[in-house]
Amino acid sequence: MILDYEQDDSTHEPDDWPTWRFRRYIDNKLSTSSSAQSYSHWESSLKESQGSLHNSHSSFGNENNSTKTMDFRSSEEASFPACEDQAFIDQESNEDPLTSDYTEESGSDDESFVTPEESEIDEPLDSNNPEDIMKYIVKKLLLKGHKGPKIVKILKEKHGISISYRTLARRRAEWGLQRVDLPLAHISTPLDPPIRASLLSSHRKGLNLDEIQARLVQETGVTVCIRTVKRYLQTLQLKLLENDVQTGKVSMDEVFEAINHARTSLLHTGIGYRRMRFLLMRQYNIRIPRQLVYDVLKHLDPAGMAARLRQGFKRRIYRTYGPNHIWACDGHDKLKPYGICVYGFVDAWLRKILGMFVHTTNNDPQHVGLYFLHLASKTGGLPLKVTSDYGTETVEMATYQMWLSYRFGGINGEEATKRMHFTKSNRNQKIESLWSQMMKQHNRPIIDSIVTEIENGYYNPDDEIEKLLFLFLWIPVFQSSVNIWVDLYNNSKRRRDYSITLPTACSPDYSYGTPEAFGTTDQLVNVPSQEIELLIAQDYPNCQEMFQHTPEWFRLIAERTMQQIGVNFSAITVGNVWIVFQQMLPSIRTELEDYTFDSSSSQSSQYSHQEPEGVGSIDEITGSSEVTCEYE
Repeated sequence: MILDYEQDDSTHEPDDWPTWRFRRYIDNKLSTSSSAQSYSHWESSLKESQGSLHNSHSSFGNENNSTKTMDFRSSEEASFPACEDQAFIDQESNEDPLTSDYTEESGSDDESFVTPEESEIDEPLDSNNPEDIMKYIVKKLLLKGHKGPKIVKILKEKHGISISYRTLARRRAEWGLQRVDLPLAHISTPLDPPIRASLLSSHRKGLNLDEIQARLVQETGVTVCIRTVKRYLQTLQLKLLENDVQTGKVSMDEVFEAINHARTSLLHTGIGYRRMRFLLMRQYNIRIPRQLVYDVLKHLDPAGMAARLRQGFKRRIYRTYGPNHIWACDGHDKLKPYGICVYGFVDAWLRKILGMFVHTTNNDPQHVGLYFLHLASKTGGLPLKVTSDYGTETVEMATYQMWLSYRFGGINGEEATKRMHFTKSNRNQKIESLWSQMMKQHNRPIIDSIVTEIENGYYNPDDEIEKLLFLFLWIPVFQSSVNIWVDLYNNSKRRRDYSITLPTACSPDYSYGTPEAFGTTDQLVNVPSQEIELLIAQDYPNCQEMFQHTPEWFRLIAERTMQQIGVNFSAITVGNVWIVFQQMLPSIRTELEDYTFDSSSSQSSQYSHQEPEGVGSIDEITGSSEVTCEYE
């Protein structure tokens, strides 16, 4: 309610009726008038007009308000006519007394005393409606950081507006001035670097408030409530459910382009809208709601979205004590016909992928043993138990598991033998389930791509040169693609499942890193990293040579060819690797032809010098003394 000023003494001049309005009005009249009035007439007019008040009536909500106006204009002297007074008020409607930024306390009458913060939120008011005026004032106060009770007090004391807190809350909802509708206020108090780093890391992983709180306690030792976590996120201007399209950070065209790139270049054609949302967040830094991703995928791949609606069966209950209780390991042979082999390790508690290793073989016990030691050094110890199917490739890994458990686990030799568990392949369900998901979400499009190239005649796996070039390009490119899929898998939340006792409705990475949030502890057997590195140095002195997937002489030729065409592995994906393959193949064939037929050249002698022991001539590699280029 707008209250006019009531004074007992009718000759008292209101304090909050600024005289600068009338002075500016008289100045304008003097400057535009053909016959300027004298200064004395201006002073007398000003003195007579200072008592005039603007009559206004307004009502807010269901309240009927009336205003009383005390007229201080002298009835004997009417040098400031009422008609001109009303015209002046209409002319100055954009500068109502309730919204004026001017004051009479200090400074010139024509000076503005607006602070820089206020000037940023000020906007012109083109209405003389009392309700619009009140909305404008309330918005300014909210943007300055005032809250409901303080706003009610300011409205009453400074602007003469009497309104209840409940009515103000209702009006804010009608005007769209609730807290969620306003921009975030900048909080200048900086957070401690550890707290800031933990919050940013948790936000990038897409964790919820409870998970962010648990990680904050574990990483920094700071115990705070959920409301404090919200305040921290507000300080960093972070939102849990961001919509970059709505905020204008990205456009819908960019969203379509990113999803299309993920499906074509990264060949993520088998993932659903939930996984695609995390892929956009992790790889493209695009945060949009799941519904928007669903709509885009439904437009791009309606058949795939319909096929993924079918639900699979649930396996039996699998009980573990916590992270690092059981490591399940196995090899993946679905791409072995093409020369690509995968060996993986999974923590059985929530199927977090600990490591995926791509090479030309996964049956070498030295390779598997080195994989195991690498993971043990990375995690800082051993699991209580390692489970694997029967096979000669696990011999060295089993030896390391039992020996290190006996030495650092505080157990005897008989108990140490039980730390390695061999089972049938169909009983090793954690890792087998992972291979099933990997085939649907990652490997199937890649296999289709390879088969298509073979059927179209662009790749001949029986040609040794093409086979070497295929392995040179595909092994590191496939490893990079697997790393992206592993990161996406570990940070994607699982759906809530009440039929199992293991953690659900969270990501494997979160549950693995914060077991305390689920009432359990880490089961890791700590082993000094120096001991593991010593074992690697003693048992695998040539570990770098072990993982070369092509001969040294061919690797040098291929690397030089890549430099000539200006390509590096960071720019190669599983979607464009065949383009690079066709660009490199003619040059490599040409160099190998020179090597075969021009043995006296310095270039060919360099290749002969770089061939490792045991590698024969080009005739032995290709099976023919004549090599022809099949690609233009």
